[in-house]
Amino acid sequence: MTYKLPNPASSHAVLVGAHEYSNLDNLPSVQNNLVALADAFSDVNVWGMPKGNICTIEQPNTAKDILDAVIDAGRMSTDTLLIYYAGHGLADEYTDELYLALPRTIPFRLDTAFRYEYMRRWLTGPEISANRIAVILDCCWSGRALQGGMAAGDALADSAAVPGRCVLAASASTGKALAPPNETYTAFTGVLLEALTEGIPGAPGVLSMETIYSFAHNRLATQSRPLPELGSRGVAGSVYVARNLSKDRISAAPSVTVDSPRVRTEWPTGKIPARMGAVVREILFKKYHPYVVDVRVPKNETRREVRNARSYFGLDNVNEELIAAWGYGSGVIGAMSHPHSIAFTTRGIHCRDGGGRIFVPYENFGKCEFRAERSSGYNSQILITGSDVRWSSTCAGDQNCLYIFSAINEIRDFLKGGNQ
Repeated sequence: MTYKLPNPASSHAVLVGAHEYSNLDNLPSVQNNLVALADAFSDVNVWGMPKGNICTIEQPNTAKDILDAVIDAGRMSTDTLLIYYAGHGLADEYTDELYLALPRTIPFRLDTAFRYEYMRRWLTGPEISANRIAVILDCCWSGRALQGGMAAGDALADSAAVPGRCVLAASASTGKALAPPNETYTAFTGVLLEALTEGIPGAPGVLSMETIYSFAHNRLATQSRPLPELGSRGVAGSVYVARNLSKDRISAAPSVTVDSPRVRTEWPTGKIPARMGAVVREILFKKYHPYVVDVRVPKNETRREVRNARSYFGLDNVNEELIAAWGYGSGVIGAMSHPHSIAFTTRGIHCRDGGGRIFVPYENFGKCEFRAERSSGYNSQILITGSDVRWSSTCAGDQNCLYIFSAINEIRDFLKGGNQ
């Protein structure tokens, strides 16, 4: 028998979790959920989704943070879009709607939470290009996402011509999910991870949402824990998300094909992904480790110096977040005094030279050429050229110049689809 595993290159996942709250109980295991799920979905043995296709939003500040990421991932996905949320769920006692708590959500003030209905509307709209959508909610009252949104009428599963749309809720519409204090993961996500990383005995070679739901329901029932619910209008069996790693699967050597629909290789004109800031941080601080300063959480610099850096590079104080500034072996302070320096923001890179400021937005990266030249000895130089951009740094004895160059090119590759 042949099973269809979604093409990981043209699929995307948005993983959202809130584990620390100002006005609600903390849920430490939620943080572990996000890390483990990202590792599982990117594992070539499970699904093999490129890490650049997985957007992890930990401690979202606003509802916009979540919705922007979902919309961007939905526009980029031409195969499967998977959305996961873990945290506190709240129920509107007047409308029975589900709200997802944010770190600063105030109980009984649902205007401070994220209304699930807003996301559902976008997922059923024409701008979402994904053929299949799977929503996984690990929160209290998550079954309410199935009411009006999945259980009947123009539900998520019925709203598009293509099959394969479903919602898997960790609890019933009148029940609570469980986060055992002494366990690494929440109760539901722990079982979900077991299915993904260990497989399901007796199941087919590729796991569908329906198969995972049945496994989770049976496993949690034996543990006397809250039972999940599935809303799909009968199509969850066609939404596959992982290979079955169990040695006791139905087919010892299943024939697995990967759907290969059109892969969008560039972002829409004038549009950059909402998660761009997270992508840039990942590249700068976790991979290349250049000597730059994360000004969002400054270590040695004061807020005054951060404000000075924003002024020095001429940043938009309303719509632009400063991520890091670099100036040859020094942090923000050094960048302030060095005439040739670079600032990374959520909108693009700002370069200073002796004559003024140059801004290269991320959507124009594909139109520019970035080069690094090395002169005699230890000196390096960065050059940026485009139709209306020409900038070069001075030669300086700083190995981090090459790190910055590599980071800029990886950002460009991401935007052009190099990590798709």
